Amino acid sequence: MFPLSRAGSRRQLQRIFKPADSIDFRTGADMDRDSKYSEAFRHLLEQAGVHCVRLPARSPNLTPHIERFMRTIKDECLHRMIFFGEKSLQKAAREFLAHSHGERNHQGRENRIIEPGAEVGQLQGNIRCRERLGGMLRHYYRDAA
Repeated sequence: MFPLSRAGSRRQLQRIFKPADSIDFRTGADMDRDSKYSEAFRHLLEQAGVHCVRLPARSPNLTPHIERFMRTIKDECLHRMIFFGEKSLQKAAREFLAHSHGERNHQGRENRIIEPGAEVGQLQGNIRCRERLGGMLRHYYRDAA
């Protein structure tokens, strides 16, 4: 999955997870027993200062929010696109996160938006459409009156 080498492990992780992704590994990284999380990969993370916690076998309900998010990003974004390199994949993931947090209703939060913008709840103004990823993700809102 990722290139593994002892030299530059922190640099490799920083390349994979940009600071703008707001991923914080200070407390550790939970990972299942999938073969992609090999001993070498876990060692690479530990060299970079990340504490790895392996979840028990056959326990998908320990991380239901992550499982649901991964299914959503795959179904609504990743499986509908062809990527020509790492930059295009990172851009698609950033755009989906921005859409998911700032424009998309979440049933688990009583159909509320996680980080609503100023336009949320406007009752007057022209209706506009914000498109992301070439129109694949759309958000309709009202202009501030």
